[in-house]
Amino acid sequence: MTGPSERFLDDFERHGSTLGTWEKFVALVREHPDALPSLVEGGLRRRLSGARFLGDAVSYLPASAVAALAELAVRLHVPEQKRSTGREMRSASEEVLWRVALQFPRLLHPWLTELFEQEVGFDEYYGVHPWRESGERHHAYLLNVVRSSGSGKRAARALECLLETRTPAAFRAVERHEHLLMHGNARLRHWARIEWHLPGVGYERARGRSARAGSGWARSAAASLLARLPHPGKEPWRRLYPEASYHLGFPEDYLPQHGAGWRDHPTFHLDSEGAVPARLGGAGAAECGVCGRRAHHLLTLDPVPAGLGVTSVPALALETCLHCIWDNSELWWKHDRAGRPTPHPRQDGDPDHGMERVPLRETTVRLVPTPARWYWQDARNERENLTRLGGYPTWIQSAGYPSCPDCQKTMPFLFQLDAVCPGEGAGTFGDGGEIFDDRGEPFGGGGQTFGDGILYTYWCDACRVSVSVPQGT
Repeated sequence: MTGPSERFLDDFERHGSTLGTWEKFVALVREHPDALPSLVEGGLRRRLSGARFLGDAVSYLPASAVAALAELAVRLHVPEQKRSTGREMRSASEEVLWRVALQFPRLLHPWLTELFEQEVGFDEYYGVHPWRESGERHHAYLLNVVRSSGSGKRAARALECLLETRTPAAFRAVERHEHLLMHGNARLRHWARIEWHLPGVGYERARGRSARAGSGWARSAAASLLARLPHPGKEPWRRLYPEASYHLGFPEDYLPQHGAGWRDHPTFHLDSEGAVPARLGGAGAAECGVCGRRAHHLLTLDPVPAGLGVTSVPALALETCLHCIWDNSELWWKHDRAGRPTPHPRQDGDPDHGMERVPLRETTVRLVPTPARWYWQDARNERENLTRLGGYPTWIQSAGYPSCPDCQKTMPFLFQLDAVCPGEGAGTFGDGGEIFDDRGEPFGGGGQTFGDGILYTYWCDACRVSVSVPQGT
């Protein structure tokens, strides 16, 4: 007699991915969670393609079951089965390894060189994720790839993997090889420059001393050299995201339940004895510096949790203007010593294009310390809870860190709000609520807040300046 996982796989092999595949998968998760390890193993052994549910299933596996399946995915991966035409043709092994690389990167460290040589995820940026937390163990291998691969894509990918280890040794190695790589290799001229890579891994090179006046080439060379030297007593590399991370835990029935299983993901149900409450949503206290309308409250931290890089205020109220944010891209706020915001005096923009938006529905959330399994996330995993405080951001587009208008220093990331929260007054259809189509995608309803994307907030602690910047799909 076949079990539920075998029946599910048989049905997928007969009919492929259909509109009902996700609903059937959610039913399997809810009714037969013990069948998920055999589902993943069976999908790997059958060498399925386009079976995205295999990657989704990893998120619901007990941690104890992941290591054996990760090893199986590595052993069964065949490079010739790779598809470069998109997600719908991705092999079963890549689906599984992608999620393992995010949730348990250390499990893949024994096979990093093998994964690189087999080109696992070679055509996708997530191919570098397994190198996270791997330290310096494979630096020599990656540098050898860079030196021996000429002007090919392989050398550029090796540099990305090297920097993804996020170690000072990796950054120093790229610095040492900048000159060698940039000359005589046109393709790597930009890839070799560490400044092109550092923001993508959440770092920047510390600013050095100014070069003394000189003439021509000597002054230029001195400036280039001194720019690489850190200030005495300071680290040469500055991290642009907090080490601490907190997921926002929403009250039951707060988020719209659109689409089958969209709120079943474990990241929506995190809890901890260390969780603390915080106020989310509602009307803001400040006025928008662009349109003059009342701002919208995002999140108040009172007190501010430890490890976020917010030390100059005892509490912090984050606000933005949902009327204007999508048309003006950046909205700046100056905070007083109590952490309360007012429009930054240098804010400018066009007030004529801001659409009317309601505030987020006010509620109390729980700030839950992020478990290690969910520290690294990907914005394409739209079924996960991506609303979080601190940690490494999940970029929809490319990584970007604005400069503070007061001190001109790069502002570290602080908070991201996924576009899932309902607006004030959002209820059922016909009641000013958000309207969703049969795939769970939002139409433009009265309860919709700021569109389909993520709103990022950055903080300059020295100047008490915050800025909100949106990215959309």
